[in-house]
Amino acid sequence: METVDKIIQRVHNGQVIDDDGTWVSINKRLEMTKKIIDRLSQGKVLCEGRWVPIAQARKTSQKFT
Repeated sequence: METVDKIIQRVHNGQVIDDDGTWVSINKRLEMTKKIIDRLSQGKVLCEGRWVPIAQARKTSQKFT
């Protein structure tokens, strides 16, 4: 099976590529997106691999400037 055919088959099977370039189910991707939006709406951002309040992230970034 050629690459294009493999991609088409995966999409037909309900898969998408995530941020890491891995094929995952669209439901799993939507779930992750919802979690990210929920955290952002709570005023948290991803800083050094952890979700922290924006104020804390600002303090962390000021240490490096």
